[in-house]
Amino acid sequence: GVQTCALPISLGGFVKNTNLLPGIGVIKGQTLAVIENQDFVDIQQNYLEAKNKLSFAEADFKRHTELFKDDVYSEQNVQQVTVEYKNLKAMVRSLEQKLLLIGINPNNLNENSISSTVNLVSPISGFLKAVNVNIGKYVSPSDVLFEIVNSEKLFLELTLFENDADKVNQGQRIRFFINTESEEHEGVISQTGKSVSDDKTYTVYASISSICKNLMPGMYVKIGRVHV
Repeated sequence: GVQTCALPISLGGFVKNTNLLPGIGVIKGQTLAVIENQDFVDIQQNYLEAKNKLSFAEADFKRHTELFKDDVYSEQNVQQVTVEYKNLKAMVRSLEQKLLLIGINPNNLNENSISSTVNLVSPISGFLKAVNVNIGKYVSPSDVLFEIVNSEKLFLELTLFENDADKVNQGQRIRFFINTESEEHEGVISQTGKSVSDDKTYTVYASISSICKNLMPGMYVKIGRVHV
């Protein structure tokens, strides 16, 4: 199938770098484009500040809780410290999720690694069907920047004449060619039709068992051999 790739967070940005064209193969996790936005800096800075405050609030919370056991602090003071600690904890968790959405690992973030750019990575392996970005272009979260064909789930739809219907069965291995290529590829019959069409043809489906870098949806293939 075709999967679209857009910005994974409710922030836009300018395309700082991309060198991909339709038809190029990509792998899961590969950088498709570099997006720049100063708001990315704010998210990272807010996270680090909240994380530092949380460390102090956590120590203060533990201290007040221990002292309250000895009746040194009032219950009201403990409740106030507890609320502040829980609010900061929730804020840090929320900012962590925002960082993950824009492709930044919170565990690797520090004051020296703050950046105004993030990498837009491919969620799957496959081929680029469409590329809708240009360097310097502003893109919003609703824009479809890339369309990626998932090459791991492609299958063949084969059309046979009715007098050949009894020659293929589920589980048989086949060899096929992509368009005019000379390289053979391999597949396995996964499903056979249950009836003959009005044009006296019979449909068979096959899963692809070999790596076919140039195979994309809609292409014509030619059967070479069927192994009984």
